[in-house]
Amino acid sequence: MKKIYTFIFTVLATVGAMAQNIQTLPAQLASEIRANDEVSQPSLRGGDVVPFWYSDFSDATLWETEAVVGNYDWVIGDTENGWFYNGNINSASGGEYAFVWNGDAQDETETLLQSQYFLTTAQAIDVSTIESAILQFEMYGARFTDSLKVEVSNDGDNWEQIGNQQDIGQLTAGGGSVTTNTITRTYNMTLNVQGQNDLWIRFNYETATSGVAYGWFIDDVTVLIPEENDLSMETVYTGDIINDFEYTITPLEQLHTLNLGGEITNLGGLEAVNAKMTVEVFLEDEMVPVYTGESDPTNIVQGETAQFWIFTDFIPETLGDYNVVYTAVQDGSEGLPEDNVNEKEFRIDEIFWANDDYNDLGAEFDGALGEATTSNEWILATTFTCFEPGTRFEAASISLGSGTQSGQEAAIVLFLNGATPEFITATEFSIEQSDIFGSGFMAIEMDDQIELTPGESYVVGVQHLQGEGTLELDASEYDNDFSTLIFGNFGAGGAQDWFIFDDISPAIRISTSDIISVPEINEKNLTIGQNYPNPILGKTTIPYILDVAQKLSFEITDMTGRVVYSEDLGTVSAGSKTLILSDLDLTVGLYNYSFIGENFKATKTLSSN
Repeated sequence: MKKIYTFIFTVLATVGAMAQNIQTLPAQLASEIRANDEVSQPSLRGGDVVPFWYSDFSDATLWETEAVVGNYDWVIGDTENGWFYNGNINSASGGEYAFVWNGDAQDETETLLQSQYFLTTAQAIDVSTIESAILQFEMYGARFTDSLKVEVSNDGDNWEQIGNQQDIGQLTAGGGSVTTNTITRTYNMTLNVQGQNDLWIRFNYETATSGVAYGWFIDDVTVLIPEENDLSMETVYTGDIINDFEYTITPLEQLHTLNLGGEITNLGGLEAVNAKMTVEVFLEDEMVPVYTGESDPTNIVQGETAQFWIFTDFIPETLGDYNVVYTAVQDGSEGLPEDNVNEKEFRIDEIFWANDDYNDLGAEFDGALGEATTSNEWILATTFTCFEPGTRFEAASISLGSGTQSGQEAAIVLFLNGATPEFITATEFSIEQSDIFGSGFMAIEMDDQIELTPGESYVVGVQHLQGEGTLELDASEYDNDFSTLIFGNFGAGGAQDWFIFDDISPAIRISTSDIISVPEINEKNLTIGQNYPNPILGKTTIPYILDVAQKLSFEITDMTGRVVYSEDLGTVSAGSKTLILSDLDLTVGLYNYSFIGENFKATKTLSSN
């Protein structure tokens, strides 16, 4: 069996010659990521139902195109695509979008010249009757060394930049990816229409210095009249920005201070005065928050986005699911309050550690992140940072997509992260038909159970080794910077292609405890937590987690095996659950409590005072 554990990361130190390879996504990977993106819905803001001005590019006469130099330009309504693109832009209108035609990375005769390409409104938009406006459009693309600027003018000659796409991660050896299909971009133009009669809009695309570019796709360009006061609670965060630690599924032994962040955009016509972020943290099924807080206030000018952080002393120490509610507030009365609130969930688990968004597993991407054969070996991985001493990497739990074919061989690989990641250990396993869950999990016990070093970051991945066919991992869409790494096309000289996607997290989880065996994880998809308080005082709570719905019953027995309490739980849905027991008439001593299914019985021990 071919093994390539020790040299695949040499590509990280060889950045200079990587431009061509970084641009070439594997065909299966590229098509699946784009095809499974959720189709965007119309996102019109403002007091008027009908936008002030709108173009879905069905009327190409509303626009003019101009190339400074070169044979390529903006194209409107053409169904042809550039070399990197495989599919259609999922805009709200789904119509004749505009895009920059680009060169072919595989054809030296069809490369772009370094140049600028302008897409400009053919006629001025009459803004003499309005005092505020926002520009909104849908977009899809990737930033390499090219750029896309959004500009406006009041005379058609002098242009002011109101936005660009530099916030999108650059696709280099350090990371980056294509955007989701699509993203919505919003820019406030209030200062550009106040006291003005005419307004021109221009998209200024400048090609990459390398002579090869990805291009950008644009649709549904909309001018809206905003409410005077209108905040939007954008991206939200749970974690620790100092140590780059994000809560998703976190084991008890890795509990860490909960810092809460969010981005608030002022989409109103007036400056937002004393804008701030408030948060409430709820434990599952509880109506009273376990933590509340608010950020320091600040003023946000029209069209600007401000980031807020609340650095708490709160550590969520109770097992279960948590929901964080983020709210954007300001002094003025909110005109459109429906997007002032955003939410994010995380789980405190007894053994599992994960970067994937477990609540959204498979909703955005049902496996098919890549194709692996004997001639195209790759690793799909995620990173974990250890904080507490004594943490052991006992097993990996993965969810194989339903398209995976049996009869293949793979490995769980562990690296110490760094500029040149260092191979630590690997455990090989075979894939049988019974292992392919499709949004379920199988566990692989590590041959060498390594104790992780606090403060170090580790890369844990799944590597295809041998066997014809497709190997897929389920994944969720989750914004966790550099949590996902994909390496592929390995040859005699090492890795030829590698990618980092910071908006997709594969279903790879770490088991950090031996309290439950690998067969129990595989056979039951059930994780049983320790009851609390323990010893019990008449009442106790038992947390447990189901990966799939199933019928369960529960019983408590004494050390002789006599049943002292039993309960039929019925069919229990998948997810994190708690069983609360009150008025238990138990004498002092040790007892076993068990969850019983059709073909299994899982047991832990409690004590009574």
